[in-house]
Amino acid sequence: MKQLINVWQRFFFQPGSPRTLGVCRFCFYATLLGIELENRPGSWAELGNSFWMPMPLFRLLGCQPPGLDLLIGLSWVWRALLLLACVGLFTRLVTPLAFVLGVYLLGLPNNLGVVKHTETMAVFVLAILAVSRCGDALSLDQWLRGRFTRRPRVNREDLGEYTWPLRLVWVLMVLVYFAAGMAKLRNSSWRWIFSDNMQNILIQHHYTHVPEIKLGLALANWPWICWLAAGFSMMAELLAPLALAIRRLRLPIIGSLFLMQIGIWLLLGVQFPLYLPCYLFWVPWDRCVAWVSRTGNGIFTENWLEEPYVN
Repeated sequence: MKQLINVWQRFFFQPGSPRTLGVCRFCFYATLLGIELENRPGSWAELGNSFWMPMPLFRLLGCQPPGLDLLIGLSWVWRALLLLACVGLFTRLVTPLAFVLGVYLLGLPNNLGVVKHTETMAVFVLAILAVSRCGDALSLDQWLRGRFTRRPRVNREDLGEYTWPLRLVWVLMVLVYFAAGMAKLRNSSWRWIFSDNMQNILIQHHYTHVPEIKLGLALANWPWICWLAAGFSMMAELLAPLALAIRRLRLPIIGSLFLMQIGIWLLLGVQFPLYLPCYLFWVPWDRCVAWVSRTGNGIFTENWLEEPYVN
C-alpha cells in the first residue's frame, strides 16, 4: 500500500512548472471561446417548451427552459468569463463562475431527448481548472502582482499544485477513450473491425452528414482499408491507458487518438471541437515557453515568463 501511495504521489504531485498549467489555461479557454463565438446563442431555444425533456441534473435543480433573451444574455456573460479566464484576470473568481455557467449552457441542448457526449470532457476540464492555481503564471493577475505589489517568493512545497490538474486531465481523456474501446470490444468483439461495420458507417455518413472530404463512398469499396481504419481506432482506444504509465508511448498513443479525431471529422463529418483543446494538456509547454523566452527578442517580458510569486 505504501508503494502504491508513493506511485500516486509521484504521478499527481511531482514538482512541475506553473508555466505549463498557465499555457494550458490560456489555450483551453481561448479555444473554448473561439468555438462559442461561432455558435448562435439561443438558437435551439426557439423550438419551444414542448421539446423540453430535462436530464436528471436539470430535473433535480428544477430548471425550466429559459427564454430566448435570457439565454442570449447568459451566453454573452459566459463568453466574457471565458475571455477573463483566458487572459488570467481575476482567475480564482472567474474560473468557478465559468464552470457553473458552462455546466448550464453546455447541458441545455441535452434536455431535448438526446444526450450528447461531445461537450462532456470540456465540462470536467472546466471543473478541474476552477479548483486549480492555473492563474499563477502567464496571466494578468501575475503581471499585476509583480507591478503593483511586493511579492513573496514561491513556496516550493506548492509546486505539486501545478502538476495534478494536468495529470487529472490526462486520466480523464484516457478513461473516456478506453471506455469507448471497451464498449466496442464488449458489444461487438473483433467483429467491429473485421465486419462491414466501417463500410456501412462511411456510406451512411456520406448521406446523413457533411464530411469535409468526400471519400467515404470510395473507401467503402476497399474492405481492407476499412478494416485497417477500424483496427487503428479500436487499438488506439484500448491502448490509451499505457500513455499514463510509459512516457515513450505518450506521443504515439495520444497522437493516434488525435489523428483518429481528425479522421472522424474529415471522413464522417462528426465533429468533437471541445475535445481538441484537451490534447493541449499533453504538450510540454514549459519547454516551449522557455525556448520562446530565449528566442523571442524581447516580445515576452521577464515578468511574463518568470516563475510566479504567489501567496
